[in-house]
Amino acid sequence: MEKGKIQVPGGQVYYQLMGKEGPGIPVIAMHGGPGGTHWGLRCLQRLAGPRPVLIYDQLGSGFSDPSPQALWTVEHFVEELAAIRQAMGYDKVFLLGQSWGTMLAMAYMATEPQGVMGLVLSGPCLKAAQWRQDCVELARQLPEEHRQAIEKAEQTGAFDTEDYRRAEAEFTRRFGCRLLPWPPEKDPEAPPRSTEIYQYMWGPSEFTCTGTLRSYDATGGLADLRCPVLFTCGEYDTARPETVKAQAALCPRAQVAVLPGASHAHIRECTEEYCRLVEGFLRQCEAEG
Repeated sequence: MEKGKIQVPGGQVYYQLMGKEGPGIPVIAMHGGPGGTHWGLRCLQRLAGPRPVLIYDQLGSGFSDPSPQALWTVEHFVEELAAIRQAMGYDKVFLLGQSWGTMLAMAYMATEPQGVMGLVLSGPCLKAAQWRQDCVELARQLPEEHRQAIEKAEQTGAFDTEDYRRAEAEFTRRFGCRLLPWPPEKDPEAPPRSTEIYQYMWGPSEFTCTGTLRSYDATGGLADLRCPVLFTCGEYDTARPETVKAQAALCPRAQVAVLPGASHAHIRECTEEYCRLVEGFLRQCEAEG
């Protein structure tokens, strides 16, 4: 595994390159968040070997350089992705996005880049209003005490109460990450997430999008995608299967995979099955040229 930093507008981003000598078309994977890190994508090592797989921390989070608020924009993160691809010399590439990473992938595709041979959109968040609506719908499945705590926080803006934290934890356990034991143990070696970037771009919680992404909607660009697209989600994902299937139907060349028993963290929950599906998709794309 190669580790290092790449110069991008505004600083340097940390990356890991797995399977560097692989002969296949490389994959660049974008983590969730905003403000997340590469840590949850390390399991994509299973895709490496036949092809290089690059994961990285976006500027301002993880092991990458700090960044000012002025760079916490979709436009900057698109420029960052373009700079990484250019630095690595990837004329042809696959893009894999998870959650917020799917928003970034779609924003990058809107710049009409050449040589993107396929997209993998995992747990896609392609329309902020739809995401919030789906989270509210899922929250209705929680016990009454948790539903009331969420509703109260939404009304008062008090998201730091013990009742709300318990409700949010139960929501995450059911729909965000179903790994057992729960909550997943924190790895002391994991890089720090940026709650500041998350709150600035998204908001105080999954249910409340008050940040700069509140009007984000990439669904209008789905019909313009000419490369193959694989949508993946978990059976209990915050990216609800109904929504994912409806969005995939807007793409000319889309496939959908719903992983049974999994949630938004299905990449980690079902790594072997997920990577098998993705590798099959990548090979198909390469065969079709």
